[in-house]
Amino acid sequence: MEGKRVTSRAQRAALVAVVGIVLAAVPRGVHAQSTIRFRVVDDTGSAFISGRATIIELERSAPIENGVVTLENVPNGLWHIAVRAIGFYPESVTVRTPLAGPVRTVNMHRMPETLAGVSIVSHRDSTVLHDIAARMRLASGTLITADNLSVRNSVYATDAIRIARGFTWKSPTRVQTRGTSAGVRSARCESLPSSDSIVRRVGVRTVPKVVAIYLDGTRLPGGLESINRMVPVDDILAIEAYPDVLTAPFLWRTNDACAVIAYWTKRR
Repeated sequence: MEGKRVTSRAQRAALVAVVGIVLAAVPRGVHAQSTIRFRVVDDTGSAFISGRATIIELERSAPIENGVVTLENVPNGLWHIAVRAIGFYPESVTVRTPLAGPVRTVNMHRMPETLAGVSIVSHRDSTVLHDIAARMRLASGTLITADNLSVRNSVYATDAIRIARGFTWKSPTRVQTRGTSAGVRSARCESLPSSDSIVRRVGVRTVPKVVAIYLDGTRLPGGLESINRMVPVDDILAIEAYPDVLTAPFLWRTNDACAVIAYWTKRR
């Protein structure tokens, strides 16, 4: 009997060791992630063919494809998802993962088509818009105003940059363009989430450049992250986006810039 107990004890120890090795080989968080999938339909029940859904807390988004949103590798928990599509009122849905029950459906409601109204703006805002129009006659960029659907459907202040010519929107804190500066042509210009800095290679040297971000005419440290923290979407008056520093207004053509994005806020 003693021999059998020793053998049994040894077998249990070996089994525990094997289980420990197996668990150690499984990447952490594998069992703590889920896939969120839900349908998006319009007023008539037809599936959406365009639009985006964003998990606000994670700054993670996915397109609406054939009426279905799929967000993969989402940590288990309670998440708020914003659903946006041009021409429709924004919607949001709260989902707890792992999912249980039937696939959820989000109903989007179309915005009514209205005649253009008369906008009443402050004297300061009117002056800002007049100055922007003057700059646009001399520079080459994209002007995005508060009444644009890209602003009205935004979750973050930087979402509206999606429609700016020459820019490729990657995330609320990251965009790409083809900015240039003296002596450098067709170089990639990319804003990074933390510092909005990029590195451009010129021969054997690397020359750091930045996507210059301005808020109400003042250079803003922290780039697009700071814009999202400081500017609510409802406060946006206008956005100027210049994908190439050489096409930006002269006052913003600094040696350390490869592109320029300028935000203007409303005077309350």
